[in-house]
Amino acid sequence: MNETEFFFLERSFYKMNVPFSIKIAVTDRDAVVERILNTSSQMIVDDLDVIDDKFSPQKADSLISKFHRGEAEVFFQDDMFQVVYNQAALAKIATKGQFDAFANDRFDPSEMLTGWAIEVEFMKHWKPLLVDPHIVGVSLSSSSMMQVAADPKSFFCMGCRDQ
Repeated sequence: MNETEFFFLERSFYKMNVPFSIKIAVTDRDAVVERILNTSSQMIVDDLDVIDDKFSPQKADSLISKFHRGEAEVFFQDDMFQVVYNQAALAKIATKGQFDAFANDRFDPSEMLTGWAIEVEFMKHWKPLLVDPHIVGVSLSSSSMMQVAADPKSFFCMGCRDQ
């Protein structure tokens, strides 16, 4: 039996004040796979910049800063802001208040934002890459948060280990 050889490609970057790592496992490391990796990586980086621009409390023009100044109309004008706000409200209920982005009468979703961004970007840009027959595994992570997937038709098994 011929064993399939796997190659691992990775890109790392720093966004939203945290390090991110994206990895793919491939059976063939060619120019097409490199282009897919670079293009998809850039789309994730661009989206994380948008998320940071909207939710960074350090940026005076961010939606979160405007919301804190009482400009509540931003909630109704931005779909992403509504999703994050509603996810935070659901998380407060689901955790019986252990997670509370509304503590101290100030909406602060920063504790959940990285995990939410990883999930959204993984489903939007990373997991769909598994349709390529040369891509057999994908992961997107930051610190202890991660999303992983493998092509169920391949013999590739993506494991996680504590480092």
